[in-house]
Amino acid sequence: MGHPDTLHVYPNPYAAPLDARGRPSAAYPWDPHHNPNRGWVGARLQAEGDDVAFVFDEGVVVLPYLVHSNHYRRGVQHGALVAADEETARRCGVPFRDPSEILAAARADAIARWTAERPDETPAIARMDQADSGETAAVQAPPSEAAGGEHAVGDAPANGAS
Repeated sequence: MGHPDTLHVYPNPYAAPLDARGRPSAAYPWDPHHNPNRGWVGARLQAEGDDVAFVFDEGVVVLPYLVHSNHYRRGVQHGALVAADEETARRCGVPFRDPSEILAAARADAIARWTAERPDETPAIARMDQADSGETAAVQAPPSEAAGGEHAVGDAPANGAS
């Protein structure tokens, strides 16, 4: 999977608290030295009227391995990005763990923290799960390699997110 000049990661939408409505909000910015106007790794903002929320990609995001920049490596080390393969984990100085397990645990923790602060409310992400909406795919654990695929920086993933 790895290439000597790339890192393979998943965005971790749960690395920060859920937003006020209980939606994932942890978007990690692109390296400003590499691509200053890009936005976020594996995420984009979506607006509906006055409501704005992040939408996260399902597949692997392929990033440049920039030896002169620690930006993406720090994202993996701090949990904002999740190494998709052993080589990326090694390059970032973290032990490799199954990305699905990492994201599932982060998701459960984010929901638990949100509901602890608002015991009488259900976070939007849990309501989407209960409704079995198609929107939940963008914020669940990553799909299998065969189903999810990967896209490189600048390539549009299959779901149209950037």
